[in-house]
Amino acid sequence: MAGFANAHEVAALNEMREIFSAEISSMQSSGWLTDACICRYLRARKWNVKQAEKMLRASLEWRLDFKPEQIKWSDVQEEALTGKMYVSERFDRQGRPIVYMKPAKENTKSHEGQIKYLVYTLETALRMSAKSFADVDQPRGSCDDVAPEQLCIVIDYANWSLSKAPPMKTSAETVTILQNHYPERLGKAILINAPTMFSVFWAMVSPFVDNDTKSKMLFASSSRKRRKQELSEHIDLCHLEHEVGGDWQYDFSHQAYEQMVIPLEGSTVAAAVPQLVSMKLDKLRFHATPLNRFTVFKFVIHYKHHHATQDGVEHTPSNDQASKWDSHHVVLTTGNLRSNEGVSP
Repeated sequence: MAGFANAHEVAALNEMREIFSAEISSMQSSGWLTDACICRYLRARKWNVKQAEKMLRASLEWRLDFKPEQIKWSDVQEEALTGKMYVSERFDRQGRPIVYMKPAKENTKSHEGQIKYLVYTLETALRMSAKSFADVDQPRGSCDDVAPEQLCIVIDYANWSLSKAPPMKTSAETVTILQNHYPERLGKAILINAPTMFSVFWAMVSPFVDNDTKSKMLFASSSRKRRKQELSEHIDLCHLEHEVGGDWQYDFSHQAYEQMVIPLEGSTVAAAVPQLVSMKLDKLRFHATPLNRFTVFKFVIHYKHHHATQDGVEHTPSNDQASKWDSHHVVLTTGNLRSNEGVSP
């Protein structure tokens, strides 16, 4: 297999398939326990099958109990009121969904609610990956480009104080969930306006952190000019919010965000594709940058080869057929993006 460093990695994947054959069969409809998923757990445990098996079993138990795929907007909408955490409509330079976290905007004290909203946000972001990558569910070895499976997390500590810090219980569970149940999902973590104590702590522990993890962390400069230059290396400034140093004039709207995330609920990555296509342009805008044209091209190719089912009948758009929707909806053609009613993308 291309991307697998050696025969050991391929053998490890095959062994894990055998170990979890019953679970794979029973969870086939959920689209979660795939080869790609198994490979993430193997990569997280350096291809040690016993350790990966233990980790994956713990996640299966957690998912059975927590049921992340069943969380609805109505369950978490109060947590989202202030825009303390949300998935952006745009992507970083590698096509990864951007998740914004703004701890100063914390608005509740509910441990259960905060954890549920964290998981809802992660699940939403991963479904958004379908917009950028047609091969998002492909198994990846240690030599593969893993960006299609990952997220870019931007944490802005502006106006944050200890009074806004979550309880230790919530912080500990957050770390556990991210580390144990979403392994290999972090592509880049960008910390902006981080308190001095965070930077000092990181300076102390970073010598003991592996290079792969260190490469994922960025403490942005306190100088706005220098920070802008740093961030532009990872996120095109026209896709980065002005609040954190970008050029995109964006202000979080609870109502607009609701209309963006609800169509994604309860869907697997593959099922999310036709739902994403039908999102209205005024809620999900594309911009004509080189990255975005490439993203749109791959997205359309994936959609055109995805059998959409309507009224119980499968339909596959022909290669020269544009996929059209009614007024104000995105009109997609291979390599092209435009909109009806004169709305500029």
